[in-house]
Amino acid sequence: MVSLTQSFFRRLTELFTLLLLLCQSSALKADELQTQFDSKVLPVLRNHCFDCHNVDDRESGVRLDHLDGSLPDGAIKLWEHVGKQIESGAMPPEDHSEIPEQQRRELLSWLEASLHQARIREAPNNGITRRLTVTQYRHALQELLGIDDDFTATLPDDGISKDGFTNDSETLSASPLQIEAWFNIATQALEASTVDPTVSPTVQNFRMDLGRGINPQPLQENLILGALNRLLPKQDFTVTELTPEKSFPIQAYRLPAKYRFNEGYSGNATVRGWREYASIYHKVFACLRGDGGYPKGEPYESVDNGLLLRPAIPNDSVWQRSTTYGPKANFKIALRELPRHGRFRVTVRAAKFDDALLLSNLNAEPAEQASPQESVTMSAEQKDQPLVIPQSGIYQVDVYRRPKTEDEKGNERFSLQIDGRRFTDQLKRTPAMLLRLAEGERDWSFDFGRGDAAIEKVVLTRLSMDDPLAQRYETFMQQSPWLGVYMGLRRDCGHTFNQVESSRVVDQLSTQAFVFEGAINNFPRPDVQPGNDNYLAGLREILVHSVYTDGRDRPRLRIETIEFEGPLYESWPPQSHRNVFSVGPEVTDELERARETIRRFAQRAFRRPVDLQEMAGLMELWREHYQQSKDFHASTRYVLAGILTSPAFLFHVENSQSPKPEPLNQHELAAKLALFLWDGPPDQELTDVANRGQLTAELDKTIDRMIADPKFERFTETFVRQWLSLDKFDSVEVDRRKYPALSKFARKHLRQEPVRTFQHLVRTNQSVGKLIQSDEMVINETLAKYYGIDQPIESGPEFVAVSVDLSHLGGLLTQAAIQSGLSDGREANPVKRGAWFARKIIAEPPNDPPPNVPELKDDRSLPLKERLRQHRDVKGCVKCHEGIDPWGVAFQQYDAGGLFTGNKADAKSKLPDGVEVDGVAELQQHLLQNRLADVAFSVQKHLITYAIGRPLQYNEWVRLKENGLAGVDEDYRLQDMIRAIVHSDYFLKK
Repeated sequence: MVSLTQSFFRRLTELFTLLLLLCQSSALKADELQTQFDSKVLPVLRNHCFDCHNVDDRESGVRLDHLDGSLPDGAIKLWEHVGKQIESGAMPPEDHSEIPEQQRRELLSWLEASLHQARIREAPNNGITRRLTVTQYRHALQELLGIDDDFTATLPDDGISKDGFTNDSETLSASPLQIEAWFNIATQALEASTVDPTVSPTVQNFRMDLGRGINPQPLQENLILGALNRLLPKQDFTVTELTPEKSFPIQAYRLPAKYRFNEGYSGNATVRGWREYASIYHKVFACLRGDGGYPKGEPYESVDNGLLLRPAIPNDSVWQRSTTYGPKANFKIALRELPRHGRFRVTVRAAKFDDALLLSNLNAEPAEQASPQESVTMSAEQKDQPLVIPQSGIYQVDVYRRPKTEDEKGNERFSLQIDGRRFTDQLKRTPAMLLRLAEGERDWSFDFGRGDAAIEKVVLTRLSMDDPLAQRYETFMQQSPWLGVYMGLRRDCGHTFNQVESSRVVDQLSTQAFVFEGAINNFPRPDVQPGNDNYLAGLREILVHSVYTDGRDRPRLRIETIEFEGPLYESWPPQSHRNVFSVGPEVTDELERARETIRRFAQRAFRRPVDLQEMAGLMELWREHYQQSKDFHASTRYVLAGILTSPAFLFHVENSQSPKPEPLNQHELAAKLALFLWDGPPDQELTDVANRGQLTAELDKTIDRMIADPKFERFTETFVRQWLSLDKFDSVEVDRRKYPALSKFARKHLRQEPVRTFQHLVRTNQSVGKLIQSDEMVINETLAKYYGIDQPIESGPEFVAVSVDLSHLGGLLTQAAIQSGLSDGREANPVKRGAWFARKIIAEPPNDPPPNVPELKDDRSLPLKERLRQHRDVKGCVKCHEGIDPWGVAFQQYDAGGLFTGNKADAKSKLPDGVEVDGVAELQQHLLQNRLADVAFSVQKHLITYAIGRPLQYNEWVRLKENGLAGVDEDYRLQDMIRAIVHSDYFLKK
């Protein structure tokens, strides 16, 4: 009973204190505060501050002569800074006259009352109207029409707010040029998604079969496809044009039977003069392209049941230079024609090859000199005899050469064939390879560059399972190749292409079908001038790779067939057409059919019900067009294009009836939630919940579903890139001579690491502290190699969470994309890193630099800290740099490639909060132990800013800083944060 009484009086005391503050603040009305400012504050500022902090002379980047007594949100933090400087005695400086004590107390008293008034001041809420970003617009268009085509390339990039986001309502403008572009895009998108249902579709379908000697009647004419192309032997592939089986009539497209070409390019041995061709093999080519010098084995080989491919090593991963050719493991189908629009499907029948592990780079002893086991000997004289394997197992292949004569300079290429399996390498030493053989009689042969007679013998020795080489072979065969499909165009200097969906692991020795689909419009296509009759002009390409990851030996990929079909239709008319014309001919009255079609479409486009006035306007447009055209579909498409150009589609609108905060209605909430967590429109399930009026009640269930949905990855991609300013990594030019490992290929994977890390931490609801330091990383095989992680990771190009016991790795702060992006390309840059850390990680951003700061000569002969001191000594720079440089110095052990260099750099730093650290590991511990609430505040502040599409007002900022979010405990779990944001007034009120 006593505790309840004490609690009551404590709450009563708090209530009276609050009422007293409100009375005090209300007593000092805005006009009274302004009067006090004019009479008591402004004279002090004029006499003691304006000389050094004015429009022309901004000491430390601070200007004060523009301030008045109204304290708008944008000036409050500056006023807080002024108060701290005056209260601590730091300002005015020692060489200026002091503020008299009475005036100082009056100024600080006025400032305290004014800041309190500002904190409790509620800015008028008049709803919000913000344009969809280009990304949100693209997703809305695709999901509304049921297409994957991207028509947004002509739109200008969205502006970036001070917080780094492109969805800020203040930066999302709309110009007449954009409106015109939106209408053109709407027209194109509707044309791509709708058809004439009365006309049967035309479909292109062909298959390429691959295999050694598969074509019994190869083309007799020579095929040439330009520099650095290597065509497959004509007898090793066939091309067949097909007619796909459908439940509706189609027209099978056939490539033209004849072609007529003119002379090739100067110096190009393709075609000379006018020539005519009639074979399909002048229309569809099987080829590889790139530089030579594959490091181990043959990049490709034809075998009886397919084409074997080694990983397509990116050129700069081998030679540290950038071209577009690449090694000759980048197999492609080059062809003259593909459909111009619609979806397509590429089906690849492939398998993991029962391969040999090549040992040319390994110093190992011949088996008979080590521990002899059962062995079989082959020689050129025995080629007519079968090979009998006495027992199944792993065999070591030792090749013994006869000595070369002085005039023999032949190739040392050795190839072994056993039962259709083929293994080839440059024979440097013996043993040559390891392979698995089954007991029994086997067909065999071998080839050698200097002739078979140069081989004295080939010895196959079975290894015991505890032999290190046998175990190495088992590890080799446990790995699998990854299949990647790409589409693009041929260029004289290589090719340009985009990947079709994600890579697939091929882990079975038996053939499987792998299906890849996409929209043709999203892939590079050649732009051929009319009348260009060159043999090489306008070639499209379908590329099939064994995907490179980390350079480890792995079994080859066996490609058996590649089939293309497009445009891809599963029904007629297609689903995209039915998404638009959702009312079928069963409604015979055209006016009623148009009305219902337009109503359904508008409701989905506007993300809310359509009112009667809107429908009346839309139907009036339809009638006007129909009276002239008499074409139902054309008139309907015309109105739908107008819907796709209307503000109700292009903008997210939250209507309010008064300046006071109001709750979002159910459809506004659904749309806002989808823009936040999916970077696009609500799906039908979310819309249905809103239609029932149950979204608020089912909010937690809905949030869980949305985070688990693949579309959530669009949110993490956009939010993380913009929050962490990952565009800096894309733009920094890193010295490749100093950092050869940071190739274009490595960059592609590194820029995904922060996104995948955040995504993993949210979905597993881990603490915000894991962003700072973690004993796991979300990486793939490529990144494991880049970071020098020894433990094997078997994920191919896919990102997985792995445990890592390395103090210099784990969390966002140690990721190479961030640290490299914040370098100057040659060295670490503590100023960039410190400013980024202050803005993004602890939300203590520095002021903008003062204008006209002279450029500082970067004398690299001086120690880093001396260079920083010189920078701080520049007039107007010291205050800001005192707040950012110490954070950046702690990262000095990470070079411009984003990698940890150990203790080679001086990373000792006294932080702005007074704590001394030596390197990132100690900084991480300080943040986790003493500043985790500040890190959590920064993450929450950036998440809320992104979620609501505007910066926080000052009173919101203070409320979040002081109170946090309801439902988030001291662990600050990330999924809990997102859920709390959606439940908060920041999100639910307008």
